Amino acid sequence: MVMLMRQVLILLTFWTLTVVTGGARAEIPGDLRVLVSIQPLAALTRAILGDLGQVDTLLPLSASPHHFALRTSDLRRLRQAHLVVWMGPALERPLQKPLAARGKDVVLTLVDLEGLHWPAVAARGGGHHSGDRDPHIWLAPRNGIVITEAIAAHLIRLRPDAEAALRRRADGLIDELVRLDQRVRERLAAVRDRGFITYHDGYGHFVQAYDLQQLGYVTKVPDRRPGARHLAAMEQLAAGCLLVDSAYQHGHAAAIAARWGLALVPLEPFGRERDTYPQLLDRLAENFYVCLNMASKTPDGDGNG
Repeated sequence: MVMLMRQVLILLTFWTLTVVTGGARAEIPGDLRVLVSIQPLAALTRAILGDLGQVDTLLPLSASPHHFALRTSDLRRLRQAHLVVWMGPALERPLQKPLAARGKDVVLTLVDLEGLHWPAVAARGGGHHSGDRDPHIWLAPRNGIVITEAIAAHLIRLRPDAEAALRRRADGLIDELVRLDQRVRERLAAVRDRGFITYHDGYGHFVQAYDLQQLGYVTKVPDRRPGARHLAAMEQLAAGCLLVDSAYQHGHAAAIAARWGLALVPLEPFGRERDTYPQLLDRLAENFYVCLNMASKTPDGDGNG
């Protein structure tokens, strides 16, 4: 009898440890917890996950992904998530160390994906990011499709029982992005030969996707003021408008635009709270159109990009 009770106790202990140490995996069939770094990734992930779980965004729209401090609650969310989706260290360096402890089966690093379209460095005059690869990959719908496929694959791995629903939502989103890409291309076709400058060098993916004529940028790094020599060179360009991230140095950009006689148009590359991904890109394209529609054609019909 004592031996039987001991065997039962061993089995119960083993079962308890399996559930506890399994942690996230034991809870996965019920409700997935996905943590993403920025709003555009939240929009994509929500569209695929639907009602199969919860998507939380680590960084508020007011925070710069280049410079932020993780709180204790943020670290807890990183540990508890079944899947963490981020761009990579070139955009979100403060996340690199805490994510290293989670493992590749939990962390999806998007800049490492195969099939992404990367703008040529010459198309934007160099860059401030690691290896001159612009990490703002979500600003091109073609990359949005690659990201959608990757997120869907990871969610299906976590919830194979929901593969049909996840695949259906992902395919629907991809179809919508194909239509959006064509719509944006047609919208910008009439103004794509107009020269413009951006305040921050972060739009290479969108610029190259639609063959736009970016002449230069005010600063490589969003929170660093440019030198006088660089500003003098930019002032000489035949640009008609200045595009500025609404979250960065809007006052400085306004002063520059007024001094150079340029129209100033704000952009929202990270979107707004609860934006869908197509809404984010539609608004971005419309703001580019407004800017370029006010700009003069480049003298030779070709931009220095």
